[in-house]
Formats: sequence, structure tokens, C-alpha cells
Amino acid sequence: MTFVVDFPAGSGSFPAIVIAPGLRYAMHRELFSLLADKAVAAGFAVCRFNWCFYESDPLAGQPSSALQDELEQLKEVIGQLRAESRVLPAQVHVVGKSFGSIVAWQALRDDAELKNGVLMTPLFDEMQDGQPCNVTDTYSPGLLAESRPLQIVCGDNDPHCTVASVHRVANHAVANITLTLLRGDHLLQIYAPDTQLLARASAENMALAADTVVQFLTRQHSICSTNN
Repeated sequence: MTFVVDFPAGSGSFPAIVIAPGLRYAMHRELFSLLADKAVAAGFAVCRFNWCFYESDPLAGQPSSALQDELEQLKEVIGQLRAESRVLPAQVHVVGKSFGSIVAWQALRDDAELKNGVLMTPLFDEMQDGQPCNVTDTYSPGLLAESRPLQIVCGDNDPHCTVASVHRVANHAVANITLTLLRGDHLLQIYAPDTQLLARASAENMALAADTVVQFLTRQHSICSTNN
């Protein structure tokens, strides 16, 4: 599998971030590149990878039925990152976007040593029998009971992560959830009323999303350092 780790300058050791990509939203897409650049500048090592099914067939590859292969792949990536001599193994955070947020959440549930999680444009809603349906408990079981601080980043025009569903999670969760509600759709892109893509506004929106994730994780790392 394709596996890239970017490190800050210096010998380390550094806190680290693993980015779980989307179904077709691969590791070198703009949002992930922005996040990696900003996080490295803030002192994090950043690991990006592509799902094996995507590498086999970027257009039509499909994940395993229960996402077990993808979960094992993410766990393998986390394990390899922790083994890096320049990484603080107890300071690893996981970020997942869209499909990747499902697998990232599973990894968080299974691994109590992961410090925090960020769910970017998570899949909280989908159409079933022609009707919008909340699927938070299906794709993110146990999310409301999670005690570690979490961040949710989403756009205000995302049919897969509606504002109502995000507020439901934030209002009922045990954890301290940082909700970052931006403009945009599932890709955090912004369109004019005539459906024309507003390229500059979309680029600025993605940069803002990346900034908020880095700020959240920097704050969590600072809290952990103070407590230790």
C-alpha cells in the first residue's frame, strides 16, 4: 500500500496524525495536502495512505463487506507509525474523512491508546427508500458514549452529514465534542446559486478546515503534556 509520513524538521520525537482517506478521496487530494502541511508546520508527524481497494481500482474498487480489511489496514498503519523512532507512540491521533471516518471510529473504539479523533464530513445521514435517514448509530456505534475529546468537521450543505444530525451527536455525547461547522458540501466545496463552483471560496474553506483540525489537535496535545 502507498504509505507516506511527513516529519517536522529536527530529530523529534513528535506527536503524530494518521489520516484515513475517503472512499475515492485519496491521500494526495487538496484537503489532505493542506492538513499535512499545516500539521507538520505545527510540529506533528503526519501519515497518509490509500486503501488497498482504491489502489487496486481507483474508479470501482470496493471495501470489504464489514470493513474488516480496512480496519486492519488502518491498524497496521498506526502500528508502523508508532514504531517510527521520531514519533511519540502515546501521542497518536486519528483523522478520518467520510468513509474514512467510519474506519477511524472503529480504530478509536478498539485502541484506547489513541489520544483523540477527528471525524471530517462523517457519514451520519443517507437516503433509504427515498427518505433521508440518520445512520449515526449504524456507522458509528458507541460514538455518543465515547469519553475522549472528539472533533467533528462538516459543511452546512452536506446531505451525508446534516446540521441537525451533527447537533444531535454534539448534544447527546458524553465526550467534549468540538463541532466545527463550515460552509460547503460533502467535499467542503462552495457553489453559487446557479451551481457554479466558487473555486477561491472552496479553497479558503478547505484551508480553514485544515486549520481547525490542527488547532484542535494542538490543544489536545498541549493538555496531555500539561497533565503529564
